[in-house]
Amino acid sequence: MNGLIKRGKTWTIRYTTPEGKRKWEAIGSSKRQAELVLAKRKVEIAEDRYFSTPKGRKWTYGTLLDRYLEYAKVAKRASTYETDTYWAKHLREAFGGILLKDVTVAKVTTYLEGKLASGYAPATVGHHLALLKHSFTMAVRWALLPVNPILGVHPPVKINNERVRYLNADEIDRLLEHCTPLWRNAALIALYTGMRKSEIFTLRWEQIDFSGCFARLPDSKNGEGRLVPLDPVALDTYRTIQGEQVQLGLNSSFVFMNPKTKKPYRADSHKTWDRILVKAGFTDLHFNDLRHTMASHLRMAGIDLLTIGEILGHRDLRMTKRYAHVAPSYKLKAVGVLALSYGQSENGRRAQVEVNVASKWQQNRQQALETPLL
Repeated sequence: MNGLIKRGKTWTIRYTTPEGKRKWEAIGSSKRQAELVLAKRKVEIAEDRYFSTPKGRKWTYGTLLDRYLEYAKVAKRASTYETDTYWAKHLREAFGGILLKDVTVAKVTTYLEGKLASGYAPATVGHHLALLKHSFTMAVRWALLPVNPILGVHPPVKINNERVRYLNADEIDRLLEHCTPLWRNAALIALYTGMRKSEIFTLRWEQIDFSGCFARLPDSKNGEGRLVPLDPVALDTYRTIQGEQVQLGLNSSFVFMNPKTKKPYRADSHKTWDRILVKAGFTDLHFNDLRHTMASHLRMAGIDLLTIGEILGHRDLRMTKRYAHVAPSYKLKAVGVLALSYGQSENGRRAQVEVNVASKWQQNRQQALETPLL
């Protein structure tokens, strides 16, 4: 039976842990204090905030975060670890000094709502939540917690990462015209290979097979390696970069190497890119939209989604559909074949006549609009 027991001058509380184990805890000579601690333990157990190990009860979230980042450094890709380190700064600021048992659903939800109110994008807030939840999941595996206390937390708003932005031919020319040499080369690689920004800026020369016309990516975003086919434009771009490095006397293993630091350019650098967009007149264009552009134009050229997905390195065909949006004009062209098909029947011939009449009316209307008024 759970409750209070006095042994000599010491009051001891007895309760059952979430694992079903009987727990004894010596409190002291004050019965009132023992009653308060027992009530607190019952609340912690009811709210899934009870930690059965003294070590877990004493840890702050900052301590857990340090342990988690040590784990991430050896268990995750280098680029993912860098991203986790970046998001961890926000979490440490908000929860670093709080005991693990005091990180509640309410506090996390308030944190997420505050980030959204501060102007953070829903997707960014979603990254914060994902890291926070996974760090607690690992705490359970490390026997610091019996359960994940924030497992039921969900983003306050729906996260939708889908973008339909891609460039047409004129926009591509305008962008390249305003690019610096570095960003022009990077943009060309993105447009003609569909590689991600991080993949472009971390690529090494040894990964490029000029004779086989492909680049080997051993560790892509989905955790699997892939071969990226290189068309003549991509190959020429790489040869140009290679020639420039030889002229400058640079002996680099990286394709995009910063001459000042002798290291690859940071994939998260965007100040120069932002200035380029302003000069070119773009208000809503991400570098990753060049990847969207490549996929969309391949689709509009008739390339099947499976092939596009393999080039982009997608595991799921649904991801390819997300990137390979079709322009409205191509959809109109697609339904335009209906008239030819319907023309095989009497009703179809009548529909064809109506289509011809509508087409003729549209031509006359356009001519009238183009004729100057006297």
